[in-house]
Amino acid sequence: MGTIPDTATTVVRASHVPGPPQGHWTYADYARLPEMEGFRYELIAGVLYMAPAPTPEHERLVISIGARLFAAIEELGLEGTP
Repeated sequence: MGTIPDTATTVVRASHVPGPPQGHWTYADYARLPEMEGFRYELIAGVLYMAPAPTPEHERLVISIGARLFAAIEELGLEGTP
């Protein structure tokens, strides 16, 4: 596999990854990709994409939203509700 780190700022086709032609990837092909630190891949409609890692700002917002949702669920007494 190539050694292009996950430095993209947007999702891009991962044409550098050896495997089936784009548009013909299967989940089995995707599952055979080795785990590599700094590489994040997505499979959409048979096309393999490389996704950027979340930014620190994104991670901060995810935690903030999660905390607010948790607090609202507790306040409304919805814990354990399906």
